[in-house]
Amino acid sequence: MPIVNKLFPHGQGLAPALVKRAATVELDAASCKLNRFEATDSLGRLLSVDLPEGSQLCDGDVLLVDDGSMVRVIAPEAGHHHEHAPARKSIGIKVSAAEPHVHGPHCKH
Repeated sequence: MPIVNKLFPHGQGLAPALVKRAATVELDAASCKLNRFEATDSLGRLLSVDLPEGSQLCDGDVLLVDDGSMVRVIAPEAGHHHEHAPARKSIGIKVSAAEPHVHGPHCKH
């Protein structure tokens, strides 16, 4: 069974012509929230989808199959942009990416 483990949100970085020619897979809202499931694409292939935990699929996303083919997701839209990472609740704290830290004479802790 072909395995899918790579996601291109909204086909970002892929040539539009390739995305347009890709097979499709229709998902319901519940399946879009799962990171592991099986689905049949428009070519009749049963795909084993195994995405990183927290992944959410949206209409227009493109999945890469282990054989090199691509599958475009057709999914219901809720009228707004979906996030591809788990939602984070804002509580007014500014968080920045961790940077490498070297302890030395200018270390402040």
